[in-house]
Amino acid sequence: MSTTLQPPVADKYTAPRKPPEPAVTSTVAPREPRERLLSLDVFRGLTVAGMLLVNNPGTWSAIYPPLEHAEWNGWTPTDVVFPSFVWIVGLTLTLSFQKRMAAGATRADLLRQAFRRAAILFGLGLFLYGFPRFDLATWRILGVLQRIAICYLAGAAIWLMLMAPISAKTPATANGTGAPRP
Repeated sequence: MSTTLQPPVADKYTAPRKPPEPAVTSTVAPREPRERLLSLDVFRGLTVAGMLLVNNPGTWSAIYPPLEHAEWNGWTPTDVVFPSFVWIVGLTLTLSFQKRMAAGATRADLLRQAFRRAAILFGLGLFLYGFPRFDLATWRILGVLQRIAICYLAGAAIWLMLMAPISAKTPATANGTGAPRP
């Protein structure tokens, strides 16, 4: 019994490839990729994952104790989700404001933007809490997003009044040592 080798049959994996199509040209200049703070992105992702776990523990009749808020004294991992979001807002606020001031934005521009963002967050929080009935008798005015909006606006105002004059005089640094960013 002899075996003869047959040439392979062309399929979608071994078939000759088509030549690439010509590239589409654009008149829009490509944007430079923005610098991202990887540690902040990871922390933000973990915080969102924690929020989803805390808000959707499976069955509400048998909740794993660390997924509940502490009664009054003490804390559980659930109790650090909101402060983590507020910390993220404060950190990104300073990074964003420093970058925008270096690009020539005024304190008035930044304060106007902060008012607008805080109003949007506050309104979105009201809308999400009220949806779908919008019963004003049971509407919670100070929900989570509303509190984040208030913290954002307060933090922005404090930073713009106290830190903006200092930040405008010193270049943004990569690690706080005074060395300019690359």
